[in-house]
Amino acid sequence: MKEFYTKHKETLSKMVDSGSDCLVEKDEGPICLGLMKSIGVMGVYYADTDNEIIAIESHGFYTHNKGYAFSKDREPYPIYESLDKRPSNLGAYSKGYKKLENGWYIFYEYLN
Repeated sequence: MKEFYTKHKETLSKMVDSGSDCLVEKDEGPICLGLMKSIGVMGVYYADTDNEIIAIESHGFYTHNKGYAFSKDREPYPIYESLDKRPSNLGAYSKGYKKLENGWYIFYEYLN
């Protein structure tokens, strides 16, 4: 996932930019849909109720989702050293994060 992030960082950054049409109330706008299609991601949404963490879902499975998260002002929680597999203490329908660089994270969401 780190290689994908490095390769597509510019596009991912455009998706979380304040002028993006990715973070609208209903569906993503046409610019966002084009960006999503260009790198093959599935969705862009706020991952918290305070609209401080933006999630970009890139891999969806029956048991879990993976993707990237961006937060300009605060570090998401909990942070893990590795997300190669589900952390044992990550509960159902919860996200765990691994820091990539300032503001950017990989997330793992355990579904069931």
